[in-house]
Amino acid sequence: MKLILVLALVVLTAVYAQDADEKVRRRPAVFVRRMHRAEVNQTYQFNFAVAHVEELAEKNVTLLRIVKGKKGPDFEEARFNVTLKTLEGDEIEQWWEENKKDKEGEPKPFPEKGFKHAVVGDVNIASVSCEDQGPYMVYYDNGARNKMAKRFPQRGVFFLKVDGCPRPHPDPRHGPAIFVKNYHHASQNETYEFKFGVAGKKPLNETEVHLWKIVKGEKGRPDFKPTDFDISLKTLSEEEIKQWEDERNSEGGRHFPHVIVGKVSIASVSCDNQGPYLIRYGSHHHHDDKEHPHPHPVPRGLFFIRVRGCRRPKEEFHWQE
Repeated sequence: MKLILVLALVVLTAVYAQDADEKVRRRPAVFVRRMHRAEVNQTYQFNFAVAHVEELAEKNVTLLRIVKGKKGPDFEEARFNVTLKTLEGDEIEQWWEENKKDKEGEPKPFPEKGFKHAVVGDVNIASVSCEDQGPYMVYYDNGARNKMAKRFPQRGVFFLKVDGCPRPHPDPRHGPAIFVKNYHHASQNETYEFKFGVAGKKPLNETEVHLWKIVKGEKGRPDFKPTDFDISLKTLSEEEIKQWEDERNSEGGRHFPHVIVGKVSIASVSCDNQGPYLIRYGSHHHHDDKEHPHPHPVPRGLFFIRVRGCRRPKEEFHWQE
C-alpha cells in the first residue's frame, strides 16, 4: 500500500514542488493531461510538452509505460508513434500562452516564466486496445535513469483509460471504491465545500469513513493526521443511489448497491489547508506493509487542495526499500 500511495503522491504533489530560490531547474517541467479517455479499436491522439530554462535534446524525451516490477514500479517504452518538435523563438511564447491555464481557467502549477526551451510531442495510437490501458510517463533522461528504481520520477505521469475495456476493479481486501475530484482550488479566508462518495458491494458503515491529511513522516515516507474540516455523511437509499450513479456516470458504469456520500466544509480556508489528502474506508494502516500482486496506479481517495495566494508546497515523499 505504501508503495502505491507514494506513486500517486508523486503524481499529485511533486508537480507543485517548485523551489522559487533555485536559479536553474534540475529537470525539465512536463506538461501532459493527467487522464486520457480512448475507445477500443479507434485511433487516439494527444500531445505533451517538455520545457526547461536550458537547452533540450529530442533524443532524451521518452514516453514510458509504468508496469509492475519485482520491487516496485518498472518502465518500458510505449508502443505508440511519437513525433517530436523543438520550439523556437516566438513558438515558445505562443505555446505558453495557450497552455499556462487549466480547463477551469486556473494557472497550472508551474512557474509562469523562465522557460527558454521546449519540445512538443504528438502521440498517435493506432487501433487502441485494452492492453493500452494503464499508467504512463513522459520522461526526460538527464542521465539519472539509474535512480528511477529507488526514487520514482516526479513529472509527466498520466493514465490512459480505454472505454469498452474492464476497469481496474478495487480489490475486496482493500475496501470500497472512492469518488472524489482530484484537484480542488480554494481561496484564503473563504468557505470551501466539496463532496465525495464511498461505494461498495457490501454494506458500509459511516464510522469507517475517514478524511486524512497526508504529511511528511519519518524518512520522507507519508504519514496521516486527522483534519478539522466539518464532514457530514449520509447513507443513500436505493433510489438515491440510482440518482447518484446517473449523475456520476452519464455514459454508464458499475452499479454499487451501497453508497455513502460525504459533504466537506472548510471554514475560513488558510495556507495550512493546502496539500494532499486521502479519503479512506477503514484504517489507513490496513495492509500497509503487504504488496498486492495487482496494485492500482493511483490509490482510491487521493486528492489535492490548492489555496490561491499561498506558496506552493515543497514537500516530496520518497519510497525507500
